[in-house]
Amino acid sequence: ADLSACEDRLWEPGLDEGIFASLLRGAGNDDVRDLFLDAQGVSARSDIYVKEKDILDSIGGKDFYASLIADMDALKSGGTMADWEPIAYDWRLSLADIVEKGKKTGSRISYLEATSTPYIEQELRRLAGSSKTGKVTIVAHSNGGLVAKALLNKLGGETAKSLVDNIIFVGVPQSGAPRAVGSLLYGTGEGLPLESFDFLLSKAVAREFSEHSPMAYHLLPSAQYFADVNDPSHAVGTFTGTNGFAEERTAYGSILDTASELYGFLLALDGGREKPFANDVSEANVLDEALIDYARNTHTALDTWLPPSGITLYQLAGWGVDTVAGLRFTELPTATVGPFAATHRNMFSPTFIEDGDGVVPIPSALMTSTSSPNVKRYWINLDVYRTDTSIKRTHRDLFEIPQLKDFIKNIIKNSTSTLPAYISESQPLPITANKKLVFILHSPLTLQLTDSSGNTTGLSGDDSVTENIPGATYGEFGDVQYIIAPEGNYTLNMNGQASGTFTLEMQEMTGNTITASSTIANVPTTSNTLASLTIAGGIDTVSALSVDEDGDGTADITIAPES
Repeated sequence: ADLSACEDRLWEPGLDEGIFASLLRGAGNDDVRDLFLDAQGVSARSDIYVKEKDILDSIGGKDFYASLIADMDALKSGGTMADWEPIAYDWRLSLADIVEKGKKTGSRISYLEATSTPYIEQELRRLAGSSKTGKVTIVAHSNGGLVAKALLNKLGGETAKSLVDNIIFVGVPQSGAPRAVGSLLYGTGEGLPLESFDFLLSKAVAREFSEHSPMAYHLLPSAQYFADVNDPSHAVGTFTGTNGFAEERTAYGSILDTASELYGFLLALDGGREKPFANDVSEANVLDEALIDYARNTHTALDTWLPPSGITLYQLAGWGVDTVAGLRFTELPTATVGPFAATHRNMFSPTFIEDGDGVVPIPSALMTSTSSPNVKRYWINLDVYRTDTSIKRTHRDLFEIPQLKDFIKNIIKNSTSTLPAYISESQPLPITANKKLVFILHSPLTLQLTDSSGNTTGLSGDDSVTENIPGATYGEFGDVQYIIAPEGNYTLNMNGQASGTFTLEMQEMTGNTITASSTIANVPTTSNTLASLTIAGGIDTVSALSVDEDGDGTADITIAPES
């Protein structure tokens, strides 16, 4: 029988419903529910498997690994290397499950079944056996780097260096990433492998999935992350203002400045909050204690790992893309207008740095110490690459950068004397020449920015997302939307989706520093509300906010922001 005819492909989520259905928010909810795990991080379904070599090459015309695969195939067919293998694994699971399990039956690999020959180790040994050098070069992206670390740690130093000569880490969150805090608390996408799928899932389903996924937990910032960053102005968690979060302030002070404090806050050990209803993604979730322990123990084992002599580790970090540095928590004064006065009183906002690839901050991607001569660090200048090519690359599609692929191929060919363009051994200078505007919306409205040429970045009423303004980014955290764009001439439009109130934060940034800001808080809205303002440069040029609350074409409220 043709078993493939009976298969239901759950990932990419929603895409088996057709390309048009997949554009709708929530199209992948049912697929992801089939991927749920229980409170112990064990798959709720026992029939989940991956297919041999079936990694995420492209989706809907957007390439992730497609050209890298083509390059590796060309190196093999040209005789430069004997063989290579793209390794598919069940990324939902713990690192131990991935490197200790993996039973292969035909083209199917189940990481839910124990075996005496785990698939990843089996493939490593097979490739080493056919290699011209007797050894393998491992290329790892994102969570794959943590899998590689766990595998080599399991094998031990002597065995590892008999099988591996080089390891190439590209955008690997070695000590975690603050964006994962948003995923677990509010349901944004970095609890999943690629942020591309934010718009195929409801935030509630994404958060429910992440809550019991070991992967989401080992992506949290570790103790090593806090030791390496130690920057109060870009803390993983901050409590600001004079109101609210009294229990949290008593327990931690104004900043979450250790991993233990972060873990305590995620578990609500301070008593500051109760577990919210599943669909209430405006309130922070309360996480699973066993999986927090798993994350702590995993990083205790891996963050001190060093490649044994004979193995060279190349660490590459993307730089120059606005990256989440942490979350800022505050409480707004109670509104005095409308029947929705208490809405959005507890508020959180993401904070940003340019020192990352959009997901992984530099200190995490380059965590392993270079005090060892076989550990190297490199920066990929994504800002200059975008300026030169008009192509924006971020964490998810770094392997579509030709110069990065050349770097990898040079290592495989043992020809590393010259670095390709955009790759350097030192961090680029801060982007101080151009200011950035940040718009953060807390509300049941859509957020969309339009430039003077008619390009848009943001969310439309049909839930479609555009990022057509050069250098601009749109993102979501729970019910919070944000847009970051170069200083310029814009119109900001917000269209109501439900009744309530909204708060709009506007910031002007130079490098990693906020130089001016303005907040318009607790404005009433309905599903018909239309709100807009214009910008002619920096924050000081923002016009009054015009709010047509009932959508009848007449402004009901006009609010002049103060810088």
